Amino acid sequence: MENSFSFSGYRLAHERFILGGVVRETRVALSTRNLKRNGIRMMHLFIDTNIFLNLYTYPDDDDGVVDELLDNMGPDRIVLHLPKQVENEFERNRESKLQEAVAIFQSGKFPTGVPNHMRRTEAAKIYEKAIQGAKDARKQLIANATSLALQNNLPIDQKIVQLFSKALRYEEDDAVFRLAVERSQRGNPPGKGIGVGDRYNWETLLKNVPSGDLYIISKDGDYASPLSNYDKTAVRAKKYLSEEWSRLKNNGSLHIYTTIKAVITRYKQLIEQEKLEEQTIPEPPPVAPPPPPPPPAPIPPPPVMAAIQPPPPPFVPQVSVKDVEVEKQVREAIGYLENSGSFATTHAAIANLEKYTHLFDPTDATLLFNAAVENAQVRWIISDEDVNDFYLKLTSKFLTAVDPDLASQIVDLMGLAPSSNDDEKKES
Repeated sequence: MENSFSFSGYRLAHERFILGGVVRETRVALSTRNLKRNGIRMMHLFIDTNIFLNLYTYPDDDDGVVDELLDNMGPDRIVLHLPKQVENEFERNRESKLQEAVAIFQSGKFPTGVPNHMRRTEAAKIYEKAIQGAKDARKQLIANATSLALQNNLPIDQKIVQLFSKALRYEEDDAVFRLAVERSQRGNPPGKGIGVGDRYNWETLLKNVPSGDLYIISKDGDYASPLSNYDKTAVRAKKYLSEEWSRLKNNGSLHIYTTIKAVITRYKQLIEQEKLEEQTIPEPPPVAPPPPPPPPAPIPPPPVMAAIQPPPPPFVPQVSVKDVEVEKQVREAIGYLENSGSFATTHAAIANLEKYTHLFDPTDATLLFNAAVENAQVRWIISDEDVNDFYLKLTSKFLTAVDPDLASQIVDLMGLAPSSNDDEKKES
């Protein structure tokens, strides 16, 4: 460890390590995984360039959402990590994105056709005049916006400048860029093809973001699993990236969202959890003792020469059977999840339930699925790694054994169905 320094009140240090035969350097937090200060939860955030550029078109996030993000940014709140690569890519593509938005806006057709029985009436003349007025207004609107855009003085320009100015910015780093080039040559994500840009951003984040969780907002699929449902605002990270982040960042998790609004909602939920976690979290019910080991198989007598041996008995697989006491403990463990009043309790309940997975039956699965659908403290973190893994195992085993309506709700909740874009591709 060397080069200790301060990051938002937390002592950090550089750590050198070897990965894939390459000496790398990263910052590791010498604090707890869930960084907190003064009772406020800190969220580490990275916004991909495509999200910034989409703010110029017809985005999912309006100006009010951007204002809300600005209000919640700070060294002890939402920390936006901004590699220089993102700033450069944004500047390179800003005008093209503006032109694209203008083209879409300009291509809209006004309903100029008037039925014959309406023509030559006074109302028709007023309508035709209004249509021409709308065309003139659109022309003036485009001209005005283009003038402001050329001066970098659009209202959204000013908001993006504020976002960049409040972010934790990282300048170009030749050593990190070389790691990104090597990453591209090895074919490792993120990014498409042999491009280096997304890999440069990722290597910058690996070096500079402290240990713990990272939230990424991106909508182009560079960080998300191809199996994700992009109709959802929270999607699965690519397994390679989530495992790499966990390995290098003290078991931190990678959270992928497609909108700023979804991250703001998650941040508010985490703030609420601060109050809930101050309450006493009930202990999970006791774990069932392990079943006694089976008795040793009897040693068969030595074979008798010339004697006809009877055929072996058919193999009967051993099944896990719940006695009354174990059944009671399983239901208590499920009830602990059903009644969870905080994210922390949910995580504890899931950890406890993992010990009983081999004993679950369709009735247990129904209760667990209902808990995910009905309890917000479970539903809101269904994308968290431990919760998601637990329910993936449950769906793979019991999805066809429960009520179809409940199964459909679970499929939608977990984003296991194909997105609408996938359906459109098949139809075309």
